[in-house]
Amino acid sequence: MISIAIVVLFVVLIVGQGAAGFYTNFLWFHSSGVGNVWATIISTKVAIAVVFMAIAFALIFACLAIVEKVTERTLSLAPDTELVRRYRSLVTPHALIVKVVISFLAGLALGAGTSGQWQHWLLFSHPV
Repeated sequence: MISIAIVVLFVVLIVGQGAAGFYTNFLWFHSSGVGNVWATIISTKVAIAVVFMAIAFALIFACLAIVEKVTERTLSLAPDTELVRRYRSLVTPHALIVKVVISFLAGLALGAGTSGQWQHWLLFSHPV
């Protein structure tokens, strides 16, 4: 019970810190009269993250589907496959869900990482 409380407190502190920074930037940009700059930065970060999440999701899902097809053919060639057969008997009914979840989580990590490149994208798309 205490460990759950510590984890919840840790998550609340991290989320609270991020929300405070977000709201502080919102207030500063709008009080300075350049709220459209803040909106451009946020929309660019979100767009970059969504685009790269979708690309990463599609690529990882395709790779997992290819691996699944290849292992179906080569599984019978391996002499010691009892453990693999038991694993596949458990996972195969839920293979689509497993592929989607793994692809989504990896895409989320990759997409979130690319949103930090918003300055490079804005400089590239608005050259002077």
